[in-house]
Amino acid sequence: MKKNIKLLALAVAIPAAVTAILALFNKAVDLKAAKNPEPFGSTYKWKYGNINYEVSGSGKPLMLIHSLYAGSSLYEWKKAAEKLSEFYTVYNIDLPGYGHSDKPKMTYSAFTYAALLNDFAKDVIKKPVYVIAANGSANSAIMSAKNYETIEKLMVISPQTTETELINKTDKLKCALMELPVFGTAFYNLCTTKLLMKKSIADYGFFAKENIDDDFVNECMKAAHCAKGNERYAFAALYTKYMDMDVANLLTSLNIPVAVCWGEENIHNPIKNMEKLEELAPNAQFMIFEKTRSYPHIENASEFANASKDFFESEVQNDRTADI
Repeated sequence: MKKNIKLLALAVAIPAAVTAILALFNKAVDLKAAKNPEPFGSTYKWKYGNINYEVSGSGKPLMLIHSLYAGSSLYEWKKAAEKLSEFYTVYNIDLPGYGHSDKPKMTYSAFTYAALLNDFAKDVIKKPVYVIAANGSANSAIMSAKNYETIEKLMVISPQTTETELINKTDKLKCALMELPVFGTAFYNLCTTKLLMKKSIADYGFFAKENIDDDFVNECMKAAHCAKGNERYAFAALYTKYMDMDVANLLTSLNIPVAVCWGEENIHNPIKNMEKLEELAPNAQFMIFEKTRSYPHIENASEFANASKDFFESEVQNDRTADI
């Protein structure tokens, strides 16, 4: 009897102790993150919270949409935005769940961001826009262009091309666990330590390691840890198929000019996937940026801005693949 009582006490004490330790770990991360200053920007009050954005330049409106990796934010577009603002009025946006936009407790999807792009264009810009979307957000931009009429021309960087499987019970369970306040937050915090984020950026983001500066890594850390763990909701959705989609069929059915860009050395989403899209979407224009990976708009910002301008100002679609 006494042995059973001891086992029961241990069964209660061990999880409680683990929970307490993880809670302290999360608190320590929060205290460190609290030192991060909020960036200056404008605010769009959307139905799912406030959206942080910055405006620069003059001319035709152009929206820039960042990637969906942990720690992504509008800072990703800083270099290219400076170049593009010489030709366009640039709207650089933090998507909900990322950067310094609100991070509501919800399960995010490609549909969430597709709706945001449309609403932002209608409510803030109030006219049709050009859009450039990078990596994971490219899927949402393509969906927005398909479902709404606010995007006039679209450029996407390495969109997802794999066939999308239906979300199953296992995915839903994983997502629910990753959204838990203590354990989910701790898992997120462990995945987004500075050491791991810097390694991921070096391995998958950049081809030339000398192009990685401390400011970029620090901004990723700020964006990843500025909402006391609520970043875990977008993180959970991203890694449990909720943001997955196969863009091939959508691309072939778009009736607007589209350009698809790829970093030649992309590891996370290899260039062979672009070759599949070329066969399925022959009316799109394809651009390959040499000696770049996931961020051709950072590693080769000047050439990227010039190629973007050429595409947006061209009168006729060109289905030729260009190496840049």
